[in-house]
Amino acid sequence: MILGEYNDLEILRFTSVGIYLGDDNNDVLLPQKYVKEDWEVGDVITVFISCVTGFVFVFLRARDHHGHK
Repeated sequence: MILGEYNDLEILRFTSVGIYLGDDNNDVLLPQKYVKEDWEVGDVITVFISCVTGFVFVFLRARDHHGHK
C-alpha cells in the first residue's frame, strides 16, 4: 500500500462498521456508507490512500475491477 497514490486492494473481511481492504503488508477500513452491496471478500477495488496528521483516509475510485460504479 502506497500513501498518496491509487492502490488496488483486496476486500479482506466485512464488519459492522465497514470493510477491511488490504495488500500483503497492511489493511485499512473503508466505512460502511461507502460499501457496495454486491462486493464480496476477495474482490479487488481501487482506492486512493491519504494520511493527514496520523489519520489514514481511503477514497474510492469511480469503478471497481468489475466495472461497477
